[in-house]
Amino acid sequence: GVALMAQYPDQVDIEPIDMLSLAAAIANAQSRFDDALSLSDRALADEADIATRRPSLLIEAYRTRARALQGLGRLEDADRAFDVAIERHTTLIGDRGVRAMGLHNDHGVLLASLAHYREAIAAYQRSAAIFAAAGGPRPDDDTRYLNNLCDSYNGLGAYAQALEHCARAVALMRER
Repeated sequence: GVALMAQYPDQVDIEPIDMLSLAAAIANAQSRFDDALSLSDRALADEADIATRRPSLLIEAYRTRARALQGLGRLEDADRAFDVAIERHTTLIGDRGVRAMGLHNDHGVLLASLAHYREAIAAYQRSAAIFAAAGGPRPDDDTRYLNNLCDSYNGLGAYAQALEHCARAVALMRER
């Protein structure tokens, strides 16, 4: 699609950022992380223009970039990329809404994989608060949140806290 757009720019009524972002997300979903990184970097090439006209698309390109870096095993780079994505989202849109929740949660997962458990817990807590404010479940009723906390507290060696969160998550799943 991107190659056809470049070849026939007058015949395609779609902006390059749309096609590049979509192609990057698809590549990422297919575990073609090198392609996803390259495409997201191309999508971000005209950041100033995109930030004013299409901030949501810009944020998604940054998120895809961070996930691609994570998929490539470049975890420290992915950590910095998530920091940038969250900063851009906060600046351009605010630290609210489902996308902000997802960014904080994804960052928490990455931080936990880096064994930065306290930072991961803070990211999960921020994600859950944003989600609840956007109409999602209260943190104590969100099994994903409780499971993430369980994993991070386990990583810290805080087994009683880990067990508390895991038990609550399992109880909620049994209720459903």
